[in-house]
Parts: sequence; structure tokens; C-alpha cells
Amino acid sequence: MEEYIGKNLDRRLFTPTICYTERKGHAYDLAAEAQKNGIPIIAIAGGDGTVNEAGRALMGTNSSLLIIPTGSGNGIANHYKIPDNAEAILRSLEHWKTIKTDVGMINEFPFFGFCGFGFDAHIAHEFAKLKSRGMAGYTRLVFREFKKFIPQEIELRCNGEVIRENPFILSVANVSEYGNGVKIVPDADTCDGELGVCSIRKVNPFQLAVLFFKSRKGNISHSEFYRKRKGDSFEIISSQALKAHIDGEPWDFTDKHLKIRITDKQLQLLVP
Repeated sequence: MEEYIGKNLDRRLFTPTICYTERKGHAYDLAAEAQKNGIPIIAIAGGDGTVNEAGRALMGTNSSLLIIPTGSGNGIANHYKIPDNAEAILRSLEHWKTIKTDVGMINEFPFFGFCGFGFDAHIAHEFAKLKSRGMAGYTRLVFREFKKFIPQEIELRCNGEVIRENPFILSVANVSEYGNGVKIVPDADTCDGELGVCSIRKVNPFQLAVLFFKSRKGNISHSEFYRKRKGDSFEIISSQALKAHIDGEPWDFTDKHLKIRITDKQLQLLVP
């Protein structure tokens, strides 16, 4: 990364300081320190989990987050059409603009892309154990774990409606895609003051493959197995603790009653 910065960043406009994360959660500490020291742009090179760490530190501040996507999926960066090319980002940075984006909260913990429950959460937990990541490994994992997974019954409270179901996938989205071009809420807007909650019924392997290709084309909403609702707050209640993911990182909730809401314009982000 230092070589990319040295060759491509206009030093007449930007004076970089380079830091390296050394542990989980370190990106939060580094971003918080940089913001406290008045740094106007905090750039992070990483995936959605790293975006979450740095983003949490910058919420409600005047420092802007710059994402240089180097993760396995990069769903958040893809939503904003940020190129997966560090050279292109650094060379064009002076022309980028700042926007203020909404942030989701689940039991008052922030998420910037997705939080999910069901098969997607199960896969996030298993994916974290893999030594080799990327789309190929993710796809193999999905089909390996498909038969093992048993959907859990939940109660979803949304816009005054109470829905009881056993969703194969239940995701709450601020952005359009998980990553790798898999668009689960294609019309998601991070500046509209709403979250999308989508559920997918249990399907067979062939139907799962069809859903996957529909999601890659951005028309998963045409599937009979897919249901989406929108709102500024939701509740999810379960008889047992839920396995989850937050921005792709595995998460275990001990609380069986989850409250999810949107907060308006909480993060400044640089976008093309």
C-alpha cells in the first residue's frame, strides 16, 4: 500500500500518515485517534468488517471515511461503486465528493452494510474459519452447509405487523449487496432514512442456484421465495439466542429480543 500511495497520491493536496492494524478492533482505535487529532480524511484498506470498525469511530464527527476495498466481498464499497483498484482511487481522490450516510443500529451496535440471521449468518461463522477466502471458497461453503442448516423460528415486528416465520435467510440491509456482486436488496439507499429487511424461504439446491444468479443480476425481488419490507425500525424475537453477522463478521447475541433502527446521516463518506 505504501508503494501505491507514493506513486499515485498527489502530495500537493494530501499529506498521508500510514498506520497498520495489529489486532481485531485496532482499526477503531486508529480511526478514533486520527479523528481526535483533527485528520479530515481517514482511509482504510480492508473489507466490510474493517469498514465497520473505522466507521464506528467516525460516526457523528466531521472526519470523512475513505474505503480502499481489499476484502473478500467488499459489499459496502461495491454499493457506492468504489473501484477495487487502489491506484485508481488515489489518482482520482481530489475529484471525489463527501456524502452523509445513514447507519443501522442493532441493539445500539452500528452496522453500515448488513446484519443477518439464518443461513447467511451461519455461513459468516463458517467462512471466518476458512484459511482461503474469495468467491470460489464462499460458493463451495454455501453448498456444503446447505443440507445441514435448519431455519430457526422468529417473530418479526415491522410497521405494526407481526410476522412469524422460519426464514432460510433474514437480512436487514442498509446497502444493496453482500459482496461479490450478490445483490440482496437491489434498491437499497443509504440516505433515505430506511432499512430494508428481506426474508427468503427454504428452497432446494436448484432453487438456491437460481436465487444466486438472480441476485447477481439484481432481480432477486422477482423470485416467489423472496419478500422485502422497508421501515425505520424493526424487532426480531426468538425463543433462543440468534447466531448473526454484522457487516460480514460473525456475531452471537445472547439477547433473544433484538431492536433494529436507522440513524440518519451519521457517517461522512468519500465516494466517486
